[in-house]
Order: sequence, then structure tokens, then C-alpha cells
Amino acid sequence: MMSTNSLVRHLPAVLFGDLSLHHLKELLSSHIHDLHLSRHRAGTIINRVRLISGCFAFLNLLWVLVDYWVFPIDVWNNLLLMRLAVVAVFIALAWPWQLPKRLSVAFLLLLTMLLNPLLFYLFSQSLFGDQQLYGWAAISVMLYASLPFIVMAGLSVFPLTVVESLLLVLPVVLSLLLGLQLADNFSWEGLLPTLWLMLLVAGVYIISGMIQIHYMIVIVNKVSLDALTGAFTRRSGEEILDLYFHISNRHEKPFAVAFIDLDHFKQINDIYGHDEGDKALRQACANLQQLLRSGDIVIRWGGEEFILLLNGSDIAGAQKVVERITQNWLGKRPDGTALTASMGIAERVNDKAEDWPDLIELADQRMYQAKQSGRARCVFAEDLVVS
Repeated sequence: MMSTNSLVRHLPAVLFGDLSLHHLKELLSSHIHDLHLSRHRAGTIINRVRLISGCFAFLNLLWVLVDYWVFPIDVWNNLLLMRLAVVAVFIALAWPWQLPKRLSVAFLLLLTMLLNPLLFYLFSQSLFGDQQLYGWAAISVMLYASLPFIVMAGLSVFPLTVVESLLLVLPVVLSLLLGLQLADNFSWEGLLPTLWLMLLVAGVYIISGMIQIHYMIVIVNKVSLDALTGAFTRRSGEEILDLYFHISNRHEKPFAVAFIDLDHFKQINDIYGHDEGDKALRQACANLQQLLRSGDIVIRWGGEEFILLLNGSDIAGAQKVVERITQNWLGKRPDGTALTASMGIAERVNDKAEDWPDLIELADQRMYQAKQSGRARCVFAEDLVVS
């Protein structure tokens, strides 16, 4: 029988499986998400807002016929005007605008989609509060009263962190409470079961968002990260390069890249075998990631070549990074000597680069200058060399 201490020790594994503390933090808040993941998540949220908004625009138009069948003409007229306004908002949200893949844009669309039916719900509850309705009309009024629950359930299709989910719960709960007041249907006896049901729906929605965001992180990492080193692949790296370059250009901020080629790497494979070569690559990448800031990116460009994206760094900032690298280099070769590299640095503002391929080409040329002049060094602009 499992002891209490053993149960406590194994409780995290029972509750969260193989999720590490870092993974749990990623599910809790988006503050530690990298830009690459944020762009994919923003694109997913925008696309799903469009899809759901398009469906709800169509369903709202169809529901006009139901309203016409069950409600008196004066009630129907008021509902029609408000429903057409709701449809117009949904159509605007579903329209294929060319939007940037930014979380701020995605959450603005999501919040608009959320508030649209909630405002309609409040209007309907205010309208029905003054009416004496029976039969199918009364049944339809009860369906209208369930709109906050439908909205809450609809949010479960979005990859949201726990913090984001809780923030979106607030307007739904407030709308529910205000709607009960407007419909003259507020009572403490009836409120507790309603809030309990809302809590259960919210729990399912929050768990669903966590599952989706975890699945997205796994998929993005599997597609975007090199299986051997854990660095970004060249394909995903080019996407990040393009994004970082345009952000730097738009905000007129510096952006440096370092092109790194491990010295005499072929000798490791030829003399000690590919297993030792793979070990050297993993070691080099791990050391690079430890030496960089949290916002910097390591890309495995090909073979033993790596690109460092030093976001917001000018030449002086890039020189500090290089000095940290050259202090102990990137680990040990199989024979115990230092695993050195030839490096080239280019910076968007200083080098007047037109686009990111020009920046990479310039850094590549300087890396070759470092290799031809003796290796184990870095070449900057204006013949500045650090070794």
C-alpha cells in the first residue's frame, strides 16, 4: 500500500503526467511563450473567430424565422433590429481581412465576438422582462436565457492559457447576473444553482483551452525544433528572421545576427564517429542557449552552422555576446580541447541591410573571413575582430 509520503511525492505525476514545471507555466500564462508560438496561436485564434463568426451570422439569420413564428410582432420587430446588428458584427469578424498575426489583434477579435452575443442577451432579457409570454414563446425565452452558457462553451475551441480563460469568464458571469436582474428573475435561491452550473462549464472550458495550448506547443516544437540540438530548424528560423527583421525595421530598433560555424567539425566525425559529432552539436547548442538572453534565438542553419538572432542588440551588444562565447567557447571536443567556432556578425542599422537575406549573407561572409584568418574568432564590421 502506498505511504502518505510516497503519495505526496508522486502526486504531481498523477495530476499532470509528464508535464514539467516549465510546461505548466506555459499553460498558466503566455508571458514565457516565444514569438514563434505566439504567432501560431494568434493565427489559430483569428481563423477560429472567423469560422465561428461566419457560422453564427448564418444561424442568427435563420433564427429570425423562429422568432417570427413564436413571438408577437412587436417583440419580433425589436429582436429583428438587434439581431441584424449582431449579424453585421459577425460578418465583419468573419470577413477575410489581411490581419497581422499578433495576439493583441487576435484577442481584440475574440473579445468582440464574445461581447456581441452577450449584448444581445442583455437586450433580450430587458425586452422579455416586460412581457407576459406563454407556450413556445416562453420556451424560446428560456433558450435566450441560456446564451451565456452557450458563449462560455463556445470559448472552449480556443487555445487559451488559464489566465486568459479566467479573464474571459468575467464578462460572461457579469452578463449573466445583469441579465437575471433585467428579466426580473433574480433570486438567491435560483442564483446558486445557476452559478454552480456556470462554474462547471467554465471548468470544462478552461481545461479544454489548456489541452489545446499544450497540444499546440508540442506540435509547434516538433515541427519547428531540430530533433538533435533543440534549436529552431532553418525553415522555422527563416519565418522568425522575417518577423524579427520587420519588427526591427518598423520600430527603427537594432537587430543583430551572428553566423557561427564550428571549427574542424568534420575531423570529429571522421576520427571519433558521428555519435561524438552529434554530442558536440548538442553541447554547442546547449552552451549557446545558456549564454543568450531569453528573447534571443538559436537556429541550426545546416550541419555544424548556427544562426543567433540577437533581437534589439546593436554592435556593442553583439560584441558582449561574442565575448561571453569566446571566454569558454562551446564545450570540449572528444580530445579535451576547446570546441571553438568561426563567427561573423551583421547588424541591420549599422550595415544598412535591405532585408534579412542580405543580413545573413553579410554575416556569412564575415564568418568566412574569420575562418580564413585563423578560426576561433569573430569578425564584425569595420574589421573589428574578437578572438
